[in-house]
Amino acid sequence: MAKQSKLSELEDNLFDQLSFFEVEQKQAPEQPQPKSVPAYQKGRLYRLEVAELLPDPSQPRKTMDQESLAELTASISRLGLLEPVLFRQSEYGQLFVVAGSRRLEAARRGGLKHIPGLLADGDAAEIALVENLVRQDLTCIEESEALDRLKSLHCYTLAELAGIIGKSVPTISEIISLTRLPAAIRDECRSDHKIARSILVEIAKLPSAIEMQAMYDRYRKEGLTRSSIRNKEGVKKERKSFVRLFRSFSSKITAIDLSAMTDKERKKIKNELESLKRSIDESLDKLN
Repeated sequence: MAKQSKLSELEDNLFDQLSFFEVEQKQAPEQPQPKSVPAYQKGRLYRLEVAELLPDPSQPRKTMDQESLAELTASISRLGLLEPVLFRQSEYGQLFVVAGSRRLEAARRGGLKHIPGLLADGDAAEIALVENLVRQDLTCIEESEALDRLKSLHCYTLAELAGIIGKSVPTISEIISLTRLPAAIRDECRSDHKIARSILVEIAKLPSAIEMQAMYDRYRKEGLTRSSIRNKEGVKKERKSFVRLFRSFSSKITAIDLSAMTDKERKKIKNELESLKRSIDESLDKLN
């Protein structure tokens, strides 16, 4: 039995030294090679792949008119893209379209694989906003939100924004005031090129979101004009001023020191207060 065990041990040692099979070697997984990021230069025209171009998150345009987009797509399909887009490159090499988002979308729909592009120089948000404003493509809500975002991003004053955009300070102030509107109104108007900014400016002057929504609903239902909206707001302000006047007048009357007056003065004051009381009673009767 011991002899058989010793023979088995010798056989195992022999197979360990002279194996007929190759030992399978485990190979280390290949490490991904870092992708080289091309360096783009200002002033050079590039042939860019449509599939690699991404919409810029800071792009002020949030909606596109489908009818005009279809017309642009047909034109680009027939003639190609004649005007280059402006793009920026992220630190990871991604290409974002700063100006020309409609052209990019039309090229994509038209089946183009490559389009011309120029590297944007300067602040991407400013370039996109100015480019859209010059083309008058933005709705008043898109313009308002883009200006407000630009103001917050760079801590611009209204005067600085006015210089960048080429509009007066009061106009810039009016445009940004639209961000006060409730989200429901802004969402509905964001793609509406027909609604006048002046109408929304008057609605945005109302003191609360509830009043703004109510006035906007009336505008949609009754077709209110800017002057009618403004007059309704003016009447409301006038009524508030009356309340302040009455309170002020009442406090002044109660503050009168009658003890320091002569009998003649007290008689005059009494007559005036009685006359005022009659007028107040008449007004109270009308309010009942």
